[in-house]
Amino acid sequence: MGSKHGQGTHTLANKDQYVGKFKVNQYHGQGTFIRSDDGLKYVGQYKGGKWHGQGTMIFPSGAKYVGQWKDNLFHGQGTFIYVDGTIDKGIWEFDELIERQ
Repeated sequence: MGSKHGQGTHTLANKDQYVGKFKVNQYHGQGTFIRSDDGLKYVGQYKGGKWHGQGTMIFPSGAKYVGQWKDNLFHGQGTFIYVDGTIDKGIWEFDELIERQ
């Protein structure tokens, strides 16, 4: 049985779905993940099965983060837009805004 490599779709048992690139059975490259229970959506880059690189996440509340990711966390230049329109823009480390711009 071969490993997933290249473009494809993976639907998990809980109906979460990933559409994008695979490398040795892991999400790797450009892809889209949609969580089935609440509609959380990530569109962006993956590395080794994790959100890593440039990406956008739209939360169930309608809030949105656009920017850099590392190991599934906001990490690098990014903008978080809250539902009420408030914006946090700057440098993030491990999901925390450390330098506001």
